[in-house]
Amino acid sequence: MDISRSVDYLHQIITQKEVDEVHVLPPETVLSEDIVNLCPLELGQLGIPGNILKILYSNLYHKTLAASAATQCADTSKWSLVLLLTNPNCLVFWNLRKKLCIQGVISLDEERLVSRLILKLHPKSSATFEHRRWLMTQLNMEDTLLSEELELCTLTADRYYSNYYSWSHRLFCVTHHSSKQV
Repeated sequence: MDISRSVDYLHQIITQKEVDEVHVLPPETVLSEDIVNLCPLELGQLGIPGNILKILYSNLYHKTLAASAATQCADTSKWSLVLLLTNPNCLVFWNLRKKLCIQGVISLDEERLVSRLILKLHPKSSATFEHRRWLMTQLNMEDTLLSEELELCTLTADRYYSNYYSWSHRLFCVTHHSSKQV
């Protein structure tokens, strides 16, 4: 399997807003060389076999750490996206993405999209909610943005009613928005 082609494919379809949700599928028993056939995309639902994520994670983890420690690498945004789909509570990769947002490599709108997808896959990810809070402080919290955040909180809280992180994020959004109104 071509790692760079797989990462490019996943990054492309996720950032072009073709994907509404990501699902981890049972491992494929037949190994195909074509990532497009291995990861079906139907009606906005992307399925990624678990063994493919494992291969990508093990190949990209050290590459991403080395690239983030050295200099800016064009592929770090793609690599960190794939790594966060697998392990969303790794603060190193969220901090790397924050740095890339500040540098202008990643747009804040793209980052909102990516973190939303990750929360749909991992609704109790504390690091992802913390990253969303950072995004909200970078963006001016408008009424439309607030309604999107409240909708996301409802979605994640519906999946896990006792989702402390979702309810805390909801409180942050409402408090942050109301303090801007005053």
